[in-house]
Amino acid sequence: MKLNEDTALLSPKILLVPYDPHHVPTYHQWMEDTALRDATASEGLSIEEEYNMQRGWRLDPDKLTFISVIPPAIENETDKASIIAGSDDAASRMIGDVNLFFQEDDDDEDDESDEGMEDGDDNSALSTDLEGPRKIAGEVEVMIARSEYRGRGLGKATLLLFLAYVLRNREEVVAGLCKDGETATLSTLKVKINRNNHQSIGLFENVGFRKKTPGTTNYFGEYEMCVEMPLEQFQVHIDGLLEEYGMGNWRELQYDRSLPNGH
Repeated sequence: MKLNEDTALLSPKILLVPYDPHHVPTYHQWMEDTALRDATASEGLSIEEEYNMQRGWRLDPDKLTFISVIPPAIENETDKASIIAGSDDAASRMIGDVNLFFQEDDDDEDDESDEGMEDGDDNSALSTDLEGPRKIAGEVEVMIARSEYRGRGLGKATLLLFLAYVLRNREEVVAGLCKDGETATLSTLKVKINRNNHQSIGLFENVGFRKKTPGTTNYFGEYEMCVEMPLEQFQVHIDGLLEEYGMGNWRELQYDRSLPNGH
């Protein structure tokens, strides 16, 4: 997605940057680990395929991604005017990524269909006046690839910062999915997690996601979890968690590729 092409998110605990070509060799090295591929339901790709994937992430309007990075040491964070590509996010500082996939909100369509069939109504005869913006669901994925950085709260920091950005920009993140004359709204956020991944389940529950059908998994053995409150309310909730976690002063900064080590 081009929305975050030149945007970095800086907090005291984590830095999120756009996925750029200079990140690909390290990302490819991570994904050669079969255990990590299994945990993230990912396919093994060649380095050329990984570069193609990176270009797709940059351009496709139905995907949003950031690379998570250990933030640079800064004496006064307000003095930091931009994030320098290739330096502030050098390979040695990369620890994982966080993604959002967009799709039609099927649950919302099902609810509307049920309502339309009340009292013997023919759902196909619903007035077009009832049609509104397309309802879009966002499916979240977060990964801390480097094992030495797991268990330090960085997955939570990454997820909170990413959600804060998405919620702050929830109209813009779905705008690219609209054709001429269409409008869309981000209606819900969800995640699918393997039933044995107790750490990830706990992480998402901790920030406000809830299992859609507790005790029941889908065909792939995954729990489907979602945000049950309106996203306006969820944004206030996430902002409160950021404050509690010492990240309430996070900022959006320019991602600067102008130096020779930038790409």
